[in-house]
Amino acid sequence: MADTCAIEDCDRSSRVRGWCDMHYRRWKITGDPTKTIIAKRWTRSVCSVDGCDRYVAAQSYCDRHYRNWRRNGTPLPPDPPMGYKAVHQRLRAKRGPAADHLCVECFAPAQEWAYDHTDPHPLTDWVEGRSRVTYSADYDRYHPMCIRCHRGMDNAVIDLAVQQMSLAVEREETA
Repeated sequence: MADTCAIEDCDRSSRVRGWCDMHYRRWKITGDPTKTIIAKRWTRSVCSVDGCDRYVAAQSYCDRHYRNWRRNGTPLPPDPPMGYKAVHQRLRAKRGPAADHLCVECFAPAQEWAYDHTDPHPLTDWVEGRSRVTYSADYDRYHPMCIRCHRGMDNAVIDLAVQQMSLAVEREETA
């Protein structure tokens, strides 16, 4: 017959160190085979991001916010880049229609908000799927202009870019 557990009042069979499995586990966890282990009641907590009601997966975030935190260093997703149309809609909402202003070049009634091409990090987008435009998300880089002055400024910028490319090609050919 197997020996019984060495702990007083325990009639289970001994397995390791003369103790039953339960007392051996208590000793492994607490260092005392007679100390009762109080089981923690496990409750699922909710993600710590405001407005998120999904359950926590790791680091107090749900799966989605934890992945964002790992990728971007913040649990919230990065803001999507604003497209050309979104920038112009927000510009009109913030500063009103260009028609409420005078053209900054000729002082005629303005008709459009014109990007001044001074942003060191300009953005580009396809408008209506056929025309690539350069723009900025910085509203201070837009000025009210009449159509004539706006097209003239854009054409001057294009002409300058073409000249710079031509000079670069000439340098490569002579080098």
